[in-house]
Amino acid sequence: MAVIKTNWNGDIKGFGKVETEHLDAKIAVATKSGGTGEGATPKELLASSAASCYIITLMYAIEARTISVVDVQMDTEIKELENKAFEFIHYPKITLPENADKKDFEEVNRLFEIADRGCTIGKLLKKADVSIRIQGEVNS
Repeated sequence: MAVIKTNWNGDIKGFGKVETEHLDAKIAVATKSGGTGEGATPKELLASSAASCYIITLMYAIEARTISVVDVQMDTEIKELENKAFEFIHYPKITLPENADKKDFEEVNRLFEIADRGCTIGKLLKKADVSIRIQGEVNS
């Protein structure tokens, strides 16, 4: 069972902390909401959860197909939409070895969508009408 410890110091311009066995993150109210902005916001923590779930699911899929990779990087953008809605856009970038063939490139491109469908956090967010898009890139 995971335990998440949270504390807060001060008023709205204060700060807090979220801790788990493997996470130690400072949290704060965003400056546009009257806070200091000197810590992660709930939306950033949610996007981080979605991003980590996606990249871990992608790595499971790559490993299951025994595809060699040189490097894996990913940025996730939080895009503000109308009516206070938002979407997450994942930008995974996979670098394959120089000797990778066309089949490896095609398979990794296919795995971007497979990982999106397999990520449990992403599936939960989509049920809550959060848009998640994938814009993957593969190179060698």
